[in-house]
Amino acid sequence: MKKIIFYAIALMISTVAFAQSNTSNGSQIGNGNSATVDQIGNANISNLDVIGNSNIIDIDQVGFMNDSDADITNGSGNTGTVNQDGENQFSMINVTGDVNGAFVTQTGNSNTSDISQSGSFNSATVTQSEDPDDYNVIAWPHDSDITQSGDGNAAIVVQEQFEHTSTITQSGGGNNADVYQGGFWLNNSNVEQSGDGNEAIVDQGTVPYDAAYNMSDVNQSGTDNRSEVLQIGESHESNIDQSGEGALATVNQDGDSHNSDVTQSSLLYADTTLVNQWGSLQESDVIQSGDGGHSATVTQSGSDHYSIVTQSGMGQGITVTQNN
Repeated sequence: MKKIIFYAIALMISTVAFAQSNTSNGSQIGNGNSATVDQIGNANISNLDVIGNSNIIDIDQVGFMNDSDADITNGSGNTGTVNQDGENQFSMINVTGDVNGAFVTQTGNSNTSDISQSGSFNSATVTQSEDPDDYNVIAWPHDSDITQSGDGNAAIVVQEQFEHTSTITQSGGGNNADVYQGGFWLNNSNVEQSGDGNEAIVDQGTVPYDAAYNMSDVNQSGTDNRSEVLQIGESHESNIDQSGEGALATVNQDGDSHNSDVTQSSLLYADTTLVNQWGSLQESDVIQSGDGGHSATVTQSGSDHYSIVTQSGMGQGITVTQNN
């Protein structure tokens, strides 16, 4: 008899938990706005507030305790799309401006995406997913934060596997930032673009399970600069600062525990830096300033090499190769 009562109580508790409802709150002020909310599962929450004209919001949530918050204030022609599949996902879209696009896709457990757009003609795309064999067992959440306060900027973030962090801040105009974090886990990327016409590409793991504990920081306050960072292996650090015009910095790190610092501040002619680090415990510092037109190539393989290059004036060129 005790067993029967226990089973009945357990069934009742399960039924109550399963019957939890979803919640949708929507407010629209203006003309020609459109919103679609689809929620399948339990305890999902959608909040949307729109003030403006001809804005479009589409929210799709499948799973348990997902949360979407989409706000458009005094804007026209904006588009926001959120797709969440899993548990405890959180997406925030906050738009003030015209003709912006924010697109979020989250699969897994406890991922977080925050997109803020206060300019016009900006585009932000976030895709977050975890290993499907693991996310139902334990949370290994990703975190993406995109802030666009200029005009005509574009940002793309792709996070796969486990616990990556990406922050993109675009306060200039016509900038582009692409961050791909497909390595094993705990990679960190920060891109800040306060100039105009800059491009940053950060790749932390092109094949699953081959990149972990890497850190990349790109700061572009100049004009028409380009940064490319590839980190494979673990525990690398790359810092690029471009305050000049038309510079190119490429950093490739493969192995473990490399460090690279590149500073480009020339204003008259474009600088070029290429850093290749293979093996372990390599360190490279490149500083380019003055009128510019400098070229620096550093290649280090083996272990425990250190290179420092300082170029000022105009038209300097150097190639450094170290191996053991």
